[in-house]
Amino acid sequence: MMSFDTGQHGLFEFNQADFDFNITFEQIFLSIVPSVLFIVASSWRAVSQLRKPTLVKAPMLQSIKLAAILIYLGLELALLILASLSKFEASSIFLAASVLKLVSALTMIILSLADHNKSPRPSVLLGIYLSLTLLPDAAQARTFFLSSNAAPQVLYSSVFCAAIAFKLLILFLEAKKKSQWLAWDKRAHSPEETSGIFSLGVYAWLNKMFMDGYKGF
Repeated sequence: MMSFDTGQHGLFEFNQADFDFNITFEQIFLSIVPSVLFIVASSWRAVSQLRKPTLVKAPMLQSIKLAAILIYLGLELALLILASLSKFEASSIFLAASVLKLVSALTMIILSLADHNKSPRPSVLLGIYLSLTLLPDAAQARTFFLSSNAAPQVLYSSVFCAAIAFKLLILFLEAKKKSQWLAWDKRAHSPEETSGIFSLGVYAWLNKMFMDGYKGF
């Protein structure tokens, strides 16, 4: 089995016995790259949203989402602390990935707050990031457990799985439509304007229009 000490293995080394990539490969392409892209994109999005007027007033929903993200942030901080321990023997790439995921969690807070108040639809960027990184995170969790041969590594793997669970919870919370809290005349706007990525992806926002049209006949 591969050790958490990722510096001992080649970047494209593949474990055929466990059908698994090595940790260095996964940290670069499944963690560092998505984190950097999200940090840049979310920073730009948050700045642009702050200039817009407030459209949504839903403090309870906002508090629940913020609490979930803060717990996720705490788990990412715990992962960084565990990776920093000398007995963990993490490589520089491993530590860089942990730091970037912590920064990503911080930008999630800023983006969630900005999009919650300023956008009529659920945060598209946050939804895309969360949905596209859940499966890669699950793949990394499998690798961590397969590579765990000591108590600190098992603990790290367990906390990592807990972070994935909260990431999934945040995705569901962020996908919640905000139509009932919008400070505008709903009759003057299309359902598409309040739809999230899942509704837009399967054109579910058209269902209400079809039903209204059917009832009209």
